[in-house]
Amino acid sequence: MISQRCDATEFKPSKSQKKLLKRVSKYLMDGKRNECPNDSLEDETPVPNDQGFVMTDISSENIQLNLEDIEKVEILSVIPGEGSICTNKLDNDKSSNEQKETEPADVNTKRTQSLNLEDGKEAGKPKCKKAKLIRLEKKKQKQSAASNVNVKTKGNQEKSLEDFIIYENPTLQLELRLVCLEPESKQFEDTFEESFAVYQKYQTTIHKDTPSQCNKKQFRRFLVTSPLKREMSVKGLPCGYGSFHQQYCLNGKIIAVGVIDVLPTCISSVYFFYDPDYSFLSLGTYSSLREIAYVRSLNKTFPQMKYYYMGFYIHNCPKMCYKARLSPSFLLCPESYTWHPVDEAKKKLDMNKYSRLGGTEEEDKNCFKSIHDVLIFCGMGMTYEYYKSKTGINKDREIEEYGQLVGSKCAKRMLLYQSSESD
Repeated sequence: MISQRCDATEFKPSKSQKKLLKRVSKYLMDGKRNECPNDSLEDETPVPNDQGFVMTDISSENIQLNLEDIEKVEILSVIPGEGSICTNKLDNDKSSNEQKETEPADVNTKRTQSLNLEDGKEAGKPKCKKAKLIRLEKKKQKQSAASNVNVKTKGNQEKSLEDFIIYENPTLQLELRLVCLEPESKQFEDTFEESFAVYQKYQTTIHKDTPSQCNKKQFRRFLVTSPLKREMSVKGLPCGYGSFHQQYCLNGKIIAVGVIDVLPTCISSVYFFYDPDYSFLSLGTYSSLREIAYVRSLNKTFPQMKYYYMGFYIHNCPKMCYKARLSPSFLLCPESYTWHPVDEAKKKLDMNKYSRLGGTEEEDKNCFKSIHDVLIFCGMGMTYEYYKSKTGINKDREIEEYGQLVGSKCAKRMLLYQSSESD
């Protein structure tokens, strides 16, 4: 198992994730369950590329036809002060058959008319434009038409995650409620039975647990009791920090619950359960997208809130594959404790189930090195070196193991309780 996180500030939904969001939006708007989800995933509108251009507009038959029409545009030249109009060669080509019928059979007459046309001296007719000028005018018209197409496509900017979760006048109301667990809030107590009913239905249906395996006691131990106590701060988040249930309520009814830890720099996803009757909405993936959106909303006010932790990544586990599709995602190297792009890490894991994800030159910056700097509490705070010199008690092996477990930073920040007497 490897820790995995997503940089929520740089997140961009993939095409399949957009389709899912559209499917949920459609269900909320018309209230109709789609029995064929694959059909509903077909886009009715073109999907923009990375630059925000809708490529299908440029290559569509309509535009090709328009460009062909430009080729056939009749170019007219009007001589000031005269009412006569001279058309370009395209019109002459169209009426060539008619001209052949009306032209005299005498070759000398044809030759004379041709010379008069070149000199522009034919009676009652203006001088025709030269072919080169006609080609220049055509080229300008083509460039103008292409420019208009580019302006149109650039206007279709790529939608952000937030654009897909704004529902205007929906038939079904979806509400997300954040409920504190430690200490248990009144809202949690009021909705406990309803949340538990959804949990038990999920466990027995999806994971095939027996009712005795997912009773209320187990539910509290597993998803309610938390070592994180709620902490409020004047400069911190309005909701505070700690463990919460994020309830998904459809028209006031709880249909899913996300268990999350809200920390200073991230939101960590602990567990998610839902009513199996709504499995057609792919609520597991949908909830992860909503939790990323929550991180992004908090980041606007608190820039340090940046990451979405998705729990542990288990390689080759189908149920965990959707987590790796949240981009950009990173896996934590189990040796150097550095973060690496998931696509690169997966290649190494394909070759070896346990693999160092970082380079051999990368070292753990939090690597524990000296037992003398470990902080000890023995009536007062002190270093282990001072504690050892004053008490004469040698606990090098115990302190070394402790330091390796917590790392250098925590060993210099936490106080390890020790008695003044040797055990």
